[in-house]
Order: sequence, then structure tokens, then C-alpha cells
Amino acid sequence: MILTSQAAGRRRIRRGVHFVVGKQTRTSLLSIKGLELDEEDQVVGSESGNGQALANEIITFYSSSTSTGSIKLLFLCGDKTNESLPSILSSHTLPQSEGGGGGPKISLDSHIVYSTCQSTKFEPDFLSYLHDKLLSPSLSSDRIWLALCSPSGAQSLCRLLRKRQLLLPSTSTGESELGSLRDRLKFVAIGTTTKRYLEDREGVKVDAVAEVPGEEGLVKAVEEWEDACRRERDS
Repeated sequence: MILTSQAAGRRRIRRGVHFVVGKQTRTSLLSIKGLELDEEDQVVGSESGNGQALANEIITFYSSSTSTGSIKLLFLCGDKTNESLPSILSSHTLPQSEGGGGGPKISLDSHIVYSTCQSTKFEPDFLSYLHDKLLSPSLSSDRIWLALCSPSGAQSLCRLLRKRQLLLPSTSTGESELGSLRDRLKFVAIGTTTKRYLEDREGVKVDAVAEVPGEEGLVKAVEEWEDACRRERDS
């Protein structure tokens, strides 16, 4: 079974081999009440962080197994799941068995178990945060880092930024008091998929990318960018 988010991990599941797309999904899986993993159970993919990396781990796992027939995995996903994992798995043939002939294929039995929607609190909370940045003298020169963790989240944020003239081209007319913050915005992406979406679909320059997807990776990417900027300024 493949779990690509914490939301999918909260569904009732059966025992066996579980492929997860990072540490947080693994934690969610292990927190399911009544699920007690033993030595015969396996959780693979804790260090993957994205669909492409997880797909490669799945291929590696089954390439070293003794399975000779086709492999079908239950894929619990959301309504906006990136297609990189299904695409990689469907196009790959595992190594041939000792008896010769074509190697087995990996197929997915996909089930959408959650949907992604924007929180009604996001826009007012985000605008309140920006107004605090605008009005506070002590924060008047701070860079404003925006962390993007998915293409769908990036799409929602960019739509709001353009509406408030914080991202060009703007979708509104007239002057916006928040427009003066535009040059202070910096973007950090949780991985290459989100980075590609921002640059290719939204035309946004991504300033930093997390090497390891997750909160710690995002913070480290920002800190390294700030350190490099500081060294360049002091040189």
C-alpha cells in the first residue's frame, strides 16, 4: 500500500508492506489506533519526501524481492495528487526472473480518500500578518519568506498575491497598500515539483528549495540563503 500524505494515513488500513512519502506520513501511519506493526511489517519511504523519490524506492524494493508475478499496490491518494509516482511506476519493468522472460510490472489500484480545499481562514490571517509587517517599524525592512509545500497551495497563494498586487502581473486595478511589500517577498519550495510549478506555471522566481522535504528542510534552506546573502554583503 502507498500513502502519500498524512490524510491518507489516517484511513483504516490492513497490515503488510506500507510505502510512505516521508517522516510525517510515517508518523501518521504509526499513530493509527489498533495498528501494531511487528517484525513482519515494513514501512518504506520515510526519507523519500516526494512522489518521484518514493517511486524509485518502491522499484528498488521490488527489484530485490523474489516476486515473479505482477505486483498491484493499493494507492490511497488525494484529489490533487501529482502524477509523477503513477507515471514512473507504470513505465517501469522490474528485472527478469532467473527463468527468463519479461519482468513483472507494478500497477496501482488508486482510491481518492481525501480532497484538498483552501481554509476559509487563510486569506484573512495571511493579510493580517502582512499588515503587521507593513505597520510595524521594527519589521519594516525584514524579508518575508513564503513557504510553499504543494502546487495546489502555490496556486492559491499566487492567486491571492496577484489580487493584492503583491505579485505581477496583478489581477486588480488601482493602488494597494500592500503593494509596497512586493520586493520583500521571498519564496522557498518544499521540493522540485513545487519549484517547477512556481517557475513554469506562475512565473515566480524561487529563492530556495529544501534538500530534504519537511519543516526542518525548509528552515535550513532559508537559513543557508540568508547566510550566503550575509557573506556576500560582508565581503
